[in-house]
Amino acid sequence: MAVDLFYFLVFPGLLFAGITGGFLSWFDRKITARVQFRKGPPLLQPFYDFFKLLLVKETILPMHVSPIIFLLAPIFSVFWATMAGVFILLPLFNITTGFMCDLLVIF
Repeated sequence: MAVDLFYFLVFPGLLFAGITGGFLSWFDRKITARVQFRKGPPLLQPFYDFFKLLLVKETILPMHVSPIIFLLAPIFSVFWATMAGVFILLPLFNITTGFMCDLLVIF
């Protein structure tokens, strides 16, 4: 049940948010360029920028740091912020549990 809910609600929502964010970024850059009497970027420019950042750019690491911790820290911070939001909004969905301690949160 939870997996079906993820596939039908969360995944298309994340995909839609990414595409909409890219489009709105392009629209903002296009309007800014038109105000300055320039042509502006093509429609797919935000996606070109994303793939350039993902595939081409070099990762710069500070000296004397653990590369694993340095690279995973943003992922962990977003994960824990998302988990906090999920557990704060969880009572709004009125999910029934099997017994009193069905949901265990470890901090």
